[in-house]
Parts: sequence; C-alpha cells; structure tokens
Amino acid sequence: LPLTTVEYEILSRLAEAAGSIVAREQLIAEVFERQFNPEDRSLDVHIHRLRKKLGPHGWLLVTVRGSGHMLRSFAAPANTEAAADLPPAHA
Repeated sequence: LPLTTVEYEILSRLAEAAGSIVAREQLIAEVFERQFNPEDRSLDVHIHRLRKKLGPHGWLLVTVRGSGHMLRSFAAPANTEAAADLPPAHA
C-alpha cells in the first residue's frame, strides 16, 4: 500500500494502540510535531486519505468524536465506554 510518511506514521501510531482511542492532541504532537490547534484539520484530511487508500478496509479507522481516532482490533474486547458509540464492525 503506497503511503506518505505522514499517513504511515498515523497508521503506525493507531496500530500500536489498536482497540484503544488515541487522542487527536497526541497524534498531532507525535506525527506533526506541533501543538494542537482546534482549527487545524490536517489530521482529518490524512485520516480521510488513509480510509480511501485502505479501500474496503477503511472502516477499520474509526473517528471517535470529541476524543480522537482508533484502529479497530478484533482481538481486543470492546469494553471501553467509547465502544458503544462506534459503528458496528463489518462481518
């Protein structure tokens, strides 16, 4: 899968924490190496592009409104409070 460096870093960070929400602030600090600015939409653009590149697997990238992003994990139990807000996994 051809990914930009930024897309790879985002996916890598989400994969390391698969099944857990990674805060937007943390992703921006670690990937873009800058402070969080609520008006900055660059992370959203990269997440959107990643979903498109993942094609039929793009649903694995989840945006948890007001919290951050996560990569679905089939091995991790869905016992987080935010899991109730997530769309159902495709079979």
